Amino acid sequence: MSKYKKEIDEIKKELDKANKMKVQAETRMEHLKQEREELLKEIKKYGVEPEDLEQEINKLEEELTSLINQARDLLPDKDVLEGRVK
Repeated sequence: MSKYKKEIDEIKKELDKANKMKVQAETRMEHLKQEREELLKEIKKYGVEPEDLEQEINKLEEELTSLINQARDLLPDKDVLEGRVK
């Protein structure tokens, strides 16, 4: 009979461990849902719909690249900066 008791005790331990893991997973999932909602609200605050986010990021990257190029065009040539051209 002790053989069965030992097996039952092991199963109880494993069940307890599984239940703890389930609670941890549910807690984590709830936290992630809340975080997702906060991020969606923040995205919308900037006037962007979540489904348009990738397109908006691409647009902003293009804008940034253009502004960097404009700034570089306003700088003197490298030779002038290094004193090679008078």
